[in-house]
Amino acid sequence: MQRIWIRLAESLVSFGGQPADHSGLGRAGERRAAWYFRLLGFRILAINLRNEQGEIDLIVRRFGLVAFVEVKTRGPERLGAGWTAVDRTKQLRIIRAASLELARMSPAPTAVRFDVVSIDWDRHHISLRHFPDAFRPLADPRYPWKLK
Repeated sequence: MQRIWIRLAESLVSFGGQPADHSGLGRAGERRAAWYFRLLGFRILAINLRNEQGEIDLIVRRFGLVAFVEVKTRGPERLGAGWTAVDRTKQLRIIRAASLELARMSPAPTAVRFDVVSIDWDRHHISLRHFPDAFRPLADPRYPWKLK
């Protein structure tokens, strides 16, 4: 787990002081996560992608590795860390949506992982926690194409 603290002189403006709605806070968190992955040398393939199976907050690529990233942002009024909201049901939705995108990708990635980025904002600081390879798809050995 990597953790980054950011002083918020400029970031308060990006978050709009106190966000008026939940989706605005989520979009601001996705922009922060994209910025973080760019600093790590990743190329952003998609932000807030929707397909028939669900939504993927970020798809990033570095060399042959493609990471599907779920971003959870919590404001000062919310209790609990964002990463706790990524339960198995949410993971399966992300995995199904990612499998459609993987079928469309060219060139095909040599490695795939599922990351979670948890962003907590307390009006003065942003705490970004990155959980690389946070979860993996599970398959029945008899039917490897079916996810549990």
